[in-house]
Amino acid sequence: MARFSPVRRRFRKLKIAIAFLSATSVVGFAPAGAEVLVEGSVGSARVQASKVPVAEVLTALGTAFGVRYRAVVALDRPVTGSFSGPLQRIVADLLDGYDYVLKTSPDTIEIVVVGKQGSNASFSAIPAAPGWRSSIGNARAIRDSAPSR
Repeated sequence: MARFSPVRRRFRKLKIAIAFLSATSVVGFAPAGAEVLVEGSVGSARVQASKVPVAEVLTALGTAFGVRYRAVVALDRPVTGSFSGPLQRIVADLLDGYDYVLKTSPDTIEIVVVGKQGSNASFSAIPAAPGWRSSIGNARAIRDSAPSR
C-alpha cells in the first residue's frame, strides 16, 4: 500500500472539498424529501412533486419536454401534488397565482412569468404578442382551453 506525504494528503483533501463545493453550488441543496417525477408525453403527461419550488418543476419539464421559461419574479412557491393531462394544462396549474405568457409550438413551450397575480404592474394591460397566450387577468381561460382527453 502506497503512503502519501502529509502535504499530498492535505492536497487530496482540498481537491475533494473543492469538488464537493463545486457540485453543491451547481446542483444546490433541496429540502429533505423534495423530489419531482415527470413521465408521459406532451399530450398526456404526469408530474408528481413533493415540496419542490415551481422553478424546479419547470426545469424538470424542460428536461423531459423542452419547456423553456424565464421569470421576472422568484418561482419559489413549494409544489406538492400530482398533476396529469396535457402539458399545457399542467403548466397552467403549476403557474396558478402568477401572471405569465405562454407560446406553444409542436416541439416546445416557452413561458415568460412577469409577476404574481394581483400585483399592480403597468405591463399587465399589454396584450400578448402574436403566437403567445397570456394568463394576465385570465389564468383559468388558458388552463380550460388546453385540449382535454
